[in-house]
Amino acid sequence: MSTIDRILGGLRDLIVMKEDLARLAGTARELAGDIRDHERRLIRIETMIEMTRGGSAPALPEK
Repeated sequence: MSTIDRILGGLRDLIVMKEDLARLAGTARELAGDIRDHERRLIRIETMIEMTRGGSAPALPEK
């Protein structure tokens, strides 16, 4: 294998890694949005439970 072939192969690998990284970043953004959505839903459920108990129940511990 010549030096040029090695260089071209390395460049191809770099391009593939760049595309994979961009796809991974997009997936991470989607997951972050999902987590925020789940957090908002959980807060609403906790509020509903507290309201149902008349507000006299102790607050749920935060993590």
